[in-house]
Amino acid sequence: MLLLALLALSACVGASSTTPAPQSTQPRTAASAATPTVTPQRGGRATIGVVGDLRAIDPAFATVGLAATIFRPIVEGLFDFDASGQPRPWLAEAVPARGRGVSDDGTTVIVRLRQGVAWEDGRAFTAADVLFTLAAARDPANGFALELAAAYATIRTADALDPYTVRLGLGAPSDEYLRAFSPVFPAHLFNGHTGLMGSPYARAPFGTGPFRLADWTPGESLLLTRSASYRCTDLPYLDTLLFLAFPDQAAAETALREGRIDLLLTPDARTFFAPAGGNTKIRGLAPTHDAPPTWNAADWWRQDAR
Repeated sequence: MLLLALLALSACVGASSTTPAPQSTQPRTAASAATPTVTPQRGGRATIGVVGDLRAIDPAFATVGLAATIFRPIVEGLFDFDASGQPRPWLAEAVPARGRGVSDDGTTVIVRLRQGVAWEDGRAFTAADVLFTLAAARDPANGFALELAAAYATIRTADALDPYTVRLGLGAPSDEYLRAFSPVFPAHLFNGHTGLMGSPYARAPFGTGPFRLADWTPGESLLLTRSASYRCTDLPYLDTLLFLAFPDQAAAETALREGRIDLLLTPDARTFFAPAGGNTKIRGLAPTHDAPPTWNAADWWRQDAR
């Protein structure tokens, strides 16, 4: 089998889709299934193998690992980082900079939000969601990952200037706030309650991305379906993403060889194994490294879609 490292950004997001090739330190030769040369086909399913039981997966408190990878097609943040560590906008319109949203002393930041973004129930994504996310991050009952907690700690104040503009006050000049708000939480679902631990969100993540959670059978599978409210009306191409759990690596690799799965998520959840020769039927994948491999799931399409 071949190691496939994947990431591209959908054109409608507004960020660059150009990413460096995988580093030579990858344990196997990286295979590229780059930009398709034919028109993508609509419909079909991508089936992805996962080694684990899929029992306790919560995307709220981490930016890397199994939860972040599996739910990346559902939940989104204000900013993303490319393979070289440079920030780029996601649900924000642009990355603030001095003279373009950042004050001269570096302690006030204006973030303008992308308009026309909807949660999967059709409600508009607004500044209220960003402010609620910060409030949730400050709730000591929530166990955010250290890197997220550190990013939120740099933000002292936040207020909404209008429904699509947020002003952040920083304790000192820093870019660490760019790593916060990943993901953003839907304020209207929580009714002001900032406690996320044990909330329905932990079992049914709810987002603004191209897919939505359709079914979760703990220990067996997780099914994502196309979101009708996604802002790019022509995406995603696929109807569904299906994650299947396997008890060990050997069983998962057997399923890949036999064609029962299209791709196999590596144990570190950072890349995919593809069938020998790179003959995966899933197209629209682009090579990169150290990034959630399902980030560009809106652009995937199946060669033999029916």
